[in-house]
Amino acid sequence: MFTQADGARHEKEGIFKAGSSMIYAEKRQVMRLRAGNVVAGKYRLLKPLGKGGEGSVWLAIHLQTEQLWAVKEIPRGRDGQEFHELNMLKKLHHPSLARILDVQEETGAVYLIMEYIRGHDLAQIVQRQGRLSPEQVLEAGYQISRVLQYLHGRTSPVYHLDIKPSNIIREKGGRLVLVDFGAAAKPLNPGEEKERRGTKGFAAPEQYDLKGKVDARTDIFGLGATLYFLISGVCYSESLAKSRIPGCPEALGNILMKCVRSDPDERFENSRQLGRSLYRLKKRRAFERKRLQFWGAVLLAAAATGLAWKEVPREFFSRAEEVWNYEKLLEEALCAGKEESDSFYQKAVFLEPGRKEAYLQFLEEAAADACFSVTEEQALRTLLHTIPMGETQTNEEQLAENPEEYGPFAARLGMVYWYDYEAEGGKRIGTGWFRKAGKDRENRKDAPGWAVRSEIFAHMGSYYESLGRATEETDHTAEYWEDLTKLLEQDVMEEENPVTELRFYQEAVNQMIFLAEELRNAGISEERQKNMLRLIRQKTEQASGELSGGKADIDAGEWPEGQGRDTKEELVREILSRIQTAEEILEHEKR
Repeated sequence: MFTQADGARHEKEGIFKAGSSMIYAEKRQVMRLRAGNVVAGKYRLLKPLGKGGEGSVWLAIHLQTEQLWAVKEIPRGRDGQEFHELNMLKKLHHPSLARILDVQEETGAVYLIMEYIRGHDLAQIVQRQGRLSPEQVLEAGYQISRVLQYLHGRTSPVYHLDIKPSNIIREKGGRLVLVDFGAAAKPLNPGEEKERRGTKGFAAPEQYDLKGKVDARTDIFGLGATLYFLISGVCYSESLAKSRIPGCPEALGNILMKCVRSDPDERFENSRQLGRSLYRLKKRRAFERKRLQFWGAVLLAAAATGLAWKEVPREFFSRAEEVWNYEKLLEEALCAGKEESDSFYQKAVFLEPGRKEAYLQFLEEAAADACFSVTEEQALRTLLHTIPMGETQTNEEQLAENPEEYGPFAARLGMVYWYDYEAEGGKRIGTGWFRKAGKDRENRKDAPGWAVRSEIFAHMGSYYESLGRATEETDHTAEYWEDLTKLLEQDVMEEENPVTELRFYQEAVNQMIFLAEELRNAGISEERQKNMLRLIRQKTEQASGELSGGKADIDAGEWPEGQGRDTKEELVREILSRIQTAEEILEHEKR
């Protein structure tokens, strides 16, 4: 069995520096801080939270507001290295990254005042619970792969270079946060060399050599080694390359072993490719679990009623010949397997291509698992682009002849692409469908909710990808605030699918956090932002229904089996947690 001592042993092997001829344990002089010390006259240190690659981290309380923050002490160096992590982090904005709120300088050290992440790191969770399940490992891998996509996809890519369990914190709501950028690096110029750091047991082979090239695949190795540790309880090493991972399904094991190949060219090419592989396996395993649960329930029901299979009437399994109608076909589509269900939808659309109900029901079923897959997209395109025998128009063209039928469908499809599409370009494709929804419609005061949503989202889609990357010529922050205000104050999101509605609130709060400085520069007052957060909180609690009644929070140090981030309850928890973070940022900026 995996013990706490086993978990701590590898983490204590320490940080290394890669030199031209050797690797040695780093011995960094850290200033002697104690609980009760006051930093910069404002932050009283409460307790140590741990050590990062460049200094110690403390939990602190602001003396005036009594709010909690994380304070990281970075000793001064002659080469200005103490500003490395500061300059790296202050430009990064992502839900899975801690935000720097303040910087204080005192004799001998620089102090970073950062968002305090309420939770436990994955090393602590493994020590408490033992090895994680495949579902938990897939969830962790997918979340971190998403933040790596953000870091690696920047104009100047950022490589973390010290991904390990103790640098990943899990909040109560299930959000994972990647911390400690003390070893992080950007691409070097040709011939340039730089000291490298990492942790033995999780660092890629190329990190041990100053002349070795580090890139996105180096972080992929670190993530793979971390996931290997989470599911097996031991650190990966070359001697384990041909061994089966204990407790790991073969499909997941193949992904992890591809991550930790010694040759970077044999690993996943980029973090997006890795994320897709993890996501597909995660969804496939979820589907298989549901199927097993279904057949288990069928067998239990049969046993409870005392029926043997041979005693079930034959007509129970076969369907009598009958004349199908549109409504009956849609009913049957809900009771059939995937291939048969698609056939029912095709028949319904063949009967009445100009009615929206079949297309909308197909969409709701496809997006029910919060994932609109490429396969489901292809099936929908078949419905839309087929030209029935004897006709000259596609089914979509016949549907589009009636804007009152086509508009609601196009608006809903835009939302599915915006929030649920598994491949790249969801927001771009969704924007196109929002524009289709509003085409040929007159602007009326009594416009239905789907039309109002489509118009606003179509406008947002024209600039959304540039948010947070503003230049003097292209700052869309004020436009975004105006669009966000319209969507919230006109209550048009409340007509949407409940999970989609919650995802919108989640996205809105995250953007308010990421664009805090931009919103202030755009003249959006603190009071207006606070009012917006209160409104989002109110609408989130309304959308959560009985879940807002007060189920006890799951301790961040526990990770219940099978608990993912796509559930309504998890979304509510994360939104409320992020609202609290946004409010703390506003209070801090006021000072």
